[in-house]
Amino acid sequence: MIEAYICEDNKYILNLIKREVEKYILIQGYDIEIKGTYEKPEDFINNLDTVQQRSIYFLDIDFNNSKLNGFDLGKEIRKRDSRGFIIYITSYDNLLMETFKYRLEALDYIIKDNEGEFIKQITQAIDSVEERLINEPASESKYYSVSVFDTIYKVPYNEILYFQTSEKAHRIVLYTIDRSYEFFGKIREIERELGGDFCRSHRSVLVNRKKIISLNKKDSVLELETGLRCPIARGKIKTIENIFKIEVKYETN
Repeated sequence: MIEAYICEDNKYILNLIKREVEKYILIQGYDIEIKGTYEKPEDFINNLDTVQQRSIYFLDIDFNNSKLNGFDLGKEIRKRDSRGFIIYITSYDNLLMETFKYRLEALDYIIKDNEGEFIKQITQAIDSVEERLINEPASESKYYSVSVFDTIYKVPYNEILYFQTSEKAHRIVLYTIDRSYEFFGKIREIERELGGDFCRSHRSVLVNRKKIISLNKKDSVLELETGLRCPIARGKIKTIENIFKIEVKYETN
């Protein structure tokens, strides 16, 4: 499931977007759910910690009684969700250059002036999201679910660096590009679940083969994206070397 959020200071427009999105995803059978609606960008920013996965964002650009605009809000969202789908709601059709100024990537701009056309553009934007998700490579669109206390996190495969058994019994640490999670689990079961994009470099380590940058045989370590290192057993060195050869061949074809 992909989650959606709306931030719009006009309550009528906010409710219109919510109603039309919910109606359209029900008709189309899309696996989307609206998780939050906000009238003030400050309230949304204060609740960004609730966003735990790649999501869809319908954002107004001009907020009354706020020092922030939709581009400021977009920058804050990008810190949390670098691959989310931002859809801007505006009364103007000449703000495209502002996304370059703020270094933002927006999926679409929806103009408010005609309600019928406005609703049509909302449904087209949702279709665009679904089309992009379908056309993505599987490793980019899949998520691994991690349960930490009472919270479930959905971590995209392409953000995972490696899994390693914890010093605590029956626990696993999942390392991603920018954070880590500790949860109950078994390396063998995770390996079976994730399949070919991940390989065992050590009896206690399951590594994302796409994230391997270099192999240091002398120190028996793998260097991954972000500079993080993980151990490799000497008996696994040949396997990793073969993976490098496969990846190079794949990339050059």
